[in-house]
Amino acid sequence: VGKEYNFKMLENIIKEVASLFPSKYIHIGGDEVNYDAWDNCPHCQNLMKKREMKKHEELLNYFVRRMESILEKHGKYMAGWDEILDGGELKPNTRVYAWRSVAKGIESVTKGQPTIMMPGEFCYFDMKQSNVERGHNWAGIVTTEKSYSLDPIATAELNDKQANLIVGVQAALWTELLGYPNRFIEYQTFPRIAAIAE
Repeated sequence: VGKEYNFKMLENIIKEVASLFPSKYIHIGGDEVNYDAWDNCPHCQNLMKKREMKKHEELLNYFVRRMESILEKHGKYMAGWDEILDGGELKPNTRVYAWRSVAKGIESVTKGQPTIMMPGEFCYFDMKQSNVERGHNWAGIVTTEKSYSLDPIATAELNDKQANLIVGVQAALWTELLGYPNRFIEYQTFPRIAAIAE
């Protein structure tokens, strides 16, 4: 983040990706940042001093704002995981994917951001469906009933403008534990995907 030439490289990548895909949005990630690396990077620390930043989340926001500008220059809007809410403001069209909790999605819309709700405890299909099955469980057991019960608008007192900023719901299936047995990916996907779709 503290090295200016990295942004030139990123712009070259974004320029190429933007020319290949017609979508209005490009998702940059922005989650699970290793702040230890930035805390021990002299370039990052110099940038923080120069810009009078007090915490490393402000560095993430600096990176995110730079990426927003690069994407807009190439006719796209930015999307990212809900960590991009930390450290400062976002542009009004930047889309947040709320994965850590429903509360992060509510925080996002109350800050005025268009938001995709995909909290792990309802929408992560690499989670176990019961205690006796394979899969992750950091977001709990995610049964079909649990996925079906997600109603992000009803979980908080949102005004109409905020409710309309919830632009969708999305499920995720991370596959690092799903290589066996055969067809386990399909087992983890169905019928939960039908519940999310409904």
